[in-house]
Amino acid sequence: MNAENIKSTQKILLAANIFYMGRACRACCKYAPETAAEFAKIRSGFVARIGTAPGGAEIFVRSNDGKFDLCSADRAPRPDLDVRFKSNDAALRFFLGKKSLAACFSQGQTITRGDTSQIMTLSRFFDEIANYIMSKKFLERNGRELLERNVSVHKLRFATLLGRLG
Repeated sequence: MNAENIKSTQKILLAANIFYMGRACRACCKYAPETAAEFAKIRSGFVARIGTAPGGAEIFVRSNDGKFDLCSADRAPRPDLDVRFKSNDAALRFFLGKKSLAACFSQGQTITRGDTSQIMTLSRFFDEIANYIMSKKFLERNGRELLERNVSVHKLRFATLLGRLG
């Protein structure tokens, strides 16, 4: 595999991870009270964009009266916090749950603009999600039902979320 193919594969995995991270955020806020409580600490109306270089994969997270909301790029209001990873490798480590947002920020692996006061709360929120995804409760609640519907697609989703492809 040449370097260009590896980069293309990384971009695809990163986009899949970002998409499923958004779905995991929704599930965690719905089923894990600790995660929902952590997100509720973010001020209402706050919008964060987290992604790679402009034009790359991204996720828009919004606090709607303390409840989690995921926005599509075309419908998202201007973000209060814009976090861009300097490399796909750093972004992949974050979205696979191998590195916290706070660690990436403090080690200079991100380009950050806007209101950074909420970055620690967002970091704890994403850490809670990574912990919940790895928990037995998540797999019991979501695993069997999802896997029965479409085994190959959902195995890829869980493998991606659990970092086994990273």
